[in-house]
Amino acid sequence: MHEILKLAEQSAQTAALCKELGEKSNTVYLNELVGGAFSFYAATAIARRGGTHIVVAEDKDAAAYAMNDLYALLGEERVCFFPSAYKRSILYRNEDAACVVMRTNTLNALRNRADDFTVVCT
Repeated sequence: MHEILKLAEQSAQTAALCKELGEKSNTVYLNELVGGAFSFYAATAIARRGGTHIVVAEDKDAAAYAMNDLYALLGEERVCFFPSAYKRSILYRNEDAACVVMRTNTLNALRNRADDFTVVCT
């Protein structure tokens, strides 16, 4: 796994991603990546740049997949999940206690961040 990450870190795409993160803005869109390519490039850029990174996925399932990939690549202690607090829709006003706990844990991890980077998947 570490050898694959080293190859991704040395790629021109990772260098371009880090340059984009540093120059234009703090928001970068990674589109049209197949399979685990998003996770590899994101993980290498996150580890290289440090700081707090928020991965916004199209839905809860996509966020969970990204979180699991980043767990494997970066370590579980540095990756957090920030789900919706509601079971179905905010319109029904039914809070999901487990999701509220995960949200609170994520906010505490951000507040007490001692590592060189933290990732929030939502």
